[in-house]
Amino acid sequence: MKKKLLGILILVAIVAFALSFRFLFPSSGGTAGQPDIFGRSTDTVSGLIGSEKANFLENPETKELLRKTGGLQVAYQRAGSIEMIGMDHVGKDFLWPSSQVSLELYKLRGGTGQSTIIFNSPIVIYSWDVVVDALVAGGYAENRNGVYYIVRFRELIEHTLDGTTWNSIGLPQLYGRFSIISTDPNKSNSGAQFAGLLANMLAGEVATEKQIDTVSPQVREFFDSLGLMEHSTGTLFERYITQGVGSYPLIVGYENGLIEFARQNPDIWPKVKDRMRILYPLPTVWSSHPLIALNEKGNRLIEVLTTQKFQELAWKEHGFRSGVPGTLNDPIGLGIAGIARDIEQVMPMPSPVIMEKLLLTIAGN
Repeated sequence: MKKKLLGILILVAIVAFALSFRFLFPSSGGTAGQPDIFGRSTDTVSGLIGSEKANFLENPETKELLRKTGGLQVAYQRAGSIEMIGMDHVGKDFLWPSSQVSLELYKLRGGTGQSTIIFNSPIVIYSWDVVVDALVAGGYAENRNGVYYIVRFRELIEHTLDGTTWNSIGLPQLYGRFSIISTDPNKSNSGAQFAGLLANMLAGEVATEKQIDTVSPQVREFFDSLGLMEHSTGTLFERYITQGVGSYPLIVGYENGLIEFARQNPDIWPKVKDRMRILYPLPTVWSSHPLIALNEKGNRLIEVLTTQKFQELAWKEHGFRSGVPGTLNDPIGLGIAGIARDIEQVMPMPSPVIMEKLLLTIAGN
């Protein structure tokens, strides 16, 4: 009887250990060891990513496609696109920042990994119906066939620097000075991209070495006026959604944020879609998402993510425009109002040397 009881206790202990192990150490792909279509075992590829790509990588369809077509499962850490370049890359197979500027800074600092642009997304401004109505009434924005554009963008930037109040542009219900809220440009790519765009707009063209000393103090003044800034574009977008127009009347983001939110939140989307607005600055800048392969496993990840299936999934479910030539991104099929078919009036970013100088100025160095 004692032996039988001891056997039962041992069995229970084994089962409990197995269950606790699965709970504490879940597999990121859930299919490690299963072969792909070529008969290869599933390998884990590890890296750093911009936070806006986390939902794409967590999509069960993405995970299954990675396993079946590439024999891979992805383990990642989120990091700001600018800060990841200076982080320790030991044990990492790839870096996946959110801009060409990050890639060029990586190269400028001696990086040698091969890279390919996987996705693209333009920098946009997110707002609310009441704010956009006021901007349209004031002549700062226009509705062109259901898509909103900021047509007097430089004037709005100047309003953030000259003390213009929300009240003076027809929004007395909003507190304080007019502002466009961004992420920290020294941590997050959307902030860095917007800093480059601000420098260009204040310079009147793509900012050069001759102009940067003149415009960079103004760009720093813009970001200083924002106070504490978020490190993540995704976090800023979440706060915009949850805290609303009173706290976040205008924020900087990626175009894909709205599409992904609508797809990921089918219960919430119908309740907010009539109030949310996406504005395309004229001009804007592209945020490209290059994947930097640090070894052969990183190269395998590039090969898989540039296939047609992944590119279509990224657009339809997460709003990323394709980085692969010949792939169409038609917003009609999305069923989401306000998304532009084509991105008009795109401005090049300043050179990496100019951007590094600009970011140092913003940081107070």
